[in-house]
Amino acid sequence: PQPKEIIKDDMLKKQGKEWIGRRVLPVDSLTNQMTFANGNLTIRVWDDKIIDGDIVSIYVNDSCAVCNYELKANPREVKMKFEKGSVVYILLHAHNLGTIPPNTANVSVTDGITQTKIELKSTMYESAVAKIVIK
Repeated sequence: PQPKEIIKDDMLKKQGKEWIGRRVLPVDSLTNQMTFANGNLTIRVWDDKIIDGDIVSIYVNDSCAVCNYELKANPREVKMKFEKGSVVYILLHAHNLGTIPPNTANVSVTDGITQTKIELKSTMYESAVAKIVIK
């Protein structure tokens, strides 16, 4: 069986078996969509609330950029490069709920000029996703 898909974008349909039985939440165009002028991105992920043992994986398109990571107050940083015209997805996969559900991670993305910060929330049944457009 295939996962229940809400988003019709081909990239999210290619996600692995780990999503079987998990719903991928739709991208909210106002809060979970970012646009950058260039594709030299720095992605940071952290917990800026109560550190409660949330363990996550952050997938960028179909690759695990941060795998099985326990969120801390200090950001974990990943640098990635994408071509102009690219559409990139960041998916938050919760491995647990910590002591305070749901699993909540702050994600900051910058191209060196523009910086955007969002909060993604995932449960054991739903994974949150953000969309990045490189103009």
